[in-house]
Amino acid sequence: MSSAAWPGRRWSSTLLRDADYAAFDQEVPGACGTVPAPLPVPGIWVPADACTLTTAEQPLRMEEFDALFATALRGLERREPGWLHLRLTADPQVEASARELIERESECCSFFDFRLTHADGDLRLDVRVPEGRVDVVDGIARQAEAARAQAQPGSAW
Repeated sequence: MSSAAWPGRRWSSTLLRDADYAAFDQEVPGACGTVPAPLPVPGIWVPADACTLTTAEQPLRMEEFDALFATALRGLERREPGWLHLRLTADPQVEASARELIERESECCSFFDFRLTHADGDLRLDVRVPEGRVDVVDGIARQAEAARAQAQPGSAW
């Protein structure tokens, strides 16, 4: 099924590119014949084939990352395509929240490699993914930048 058969379909989320919809321009078996494949949840950066969270749980997890990025993100750096380095506020509460969040994220998306360390007065969160999941790190970087910009408009890294 092409997107032309579903007017307005591509406009359900401004966070997704045309290429993101290619996998969803298909039909899947349903109780009453074939039906359009489900659209991805807007803003979700984890592929459906890699995450064990339900569709209802995914936006809640995204909100948790938004809250962490909005309140604690001090900077980010892309060290390699599959490696994102985040600098967070070195605060015991931030550290506890980040540790708990990345532990739960590792349970549902086992391809992540998270490392949380202290360096130069900051809390450092390194996020690594295998080569086939670089788009996930792209999404996390976009989300982190957007959350921080929304929380602190006009601030520079």
